[in-house]
Amino acid sequence: MPTSERTIPVDTVIHRRRLFSGLSEKTIMKYLNIRSLSHAYEDTRICSICQNEFVKNDEIGMVDCRHEFHVDCIKKWLMRKNKCPNCRSKGLAVCRVIEKEQVYKIMRKVIRQGVNTLCCLRSFD
Repeated sequence: MPTSERTIPVDTVIHRRRLFSGLSEKTIMKYLNIRSLSHAYEDTRICSICQNEFVKNDEIGMVDCRHEFHVDCIKKWLMRKNKCPNCRSKGLAVCRVIEKEQVYKIMRKVIRQGVNTLCCLRSFD
């Protein structure tokens, strides 16, 4: 059976979805709960991403599920995927707002590419 031009293989869709499931650094820094470790923990606690101990004055970032990591470690992680590395729950619940300029850019693209694009965009609503 010939593949139509509109058909996209499922593995391509899954791959694209994984590629774009992270957050921007700006968004992460806006929503990540960050604190400086004022004293060393009595028990040994480690960042599960880099496997290093938390020490006094480390910058600690806490995701929504309350797991803690070094800020640099969790920032890199969340830029790839917005999931907690420990429990796989949503890393940061963010409100994604589309700026007016982004809307104009999308509309210009729709106008250039014609009605079929608009139909495709509407089908994902």
